[in-house]
Amino acid sequence: MSDMNTHKKRSLDALHGLNEVKELVGEQVHDVRVEVDPNDSPAIQRSITQVFGEMEDSDPRKGYITFDMYLDCLRIIRMAGQAEAGVVLEKEFV
Repeated sequence: MSDMNTHKKRSLDALHGLNEVKELVGEQVHDVRVEVDPNDSPAIQRSITQVFGEMEDSDPRKGYITFDMYLDCLRIIRMAGQAEAGVVLEKEFV
């Protein structure tokens, strides 16, 4: 096997391993949630409402940031960064 193919296989194996770890961590912390006191952290509470909308009193997420909510925010930030990068590249090279 050539050096390039060996490097590619190692890289793919490493990515596969990282995905397995990410899934395992996600399973382990799926139920983690952090209480948010709107009086102590009004900016955080406003941000949660802006991203996830007003929550009904019966919503188990109300008053908390859950791990899934955190992941949703990371996805939003990642997509926004990719969109911004696309705009910058388009302006720069088109």
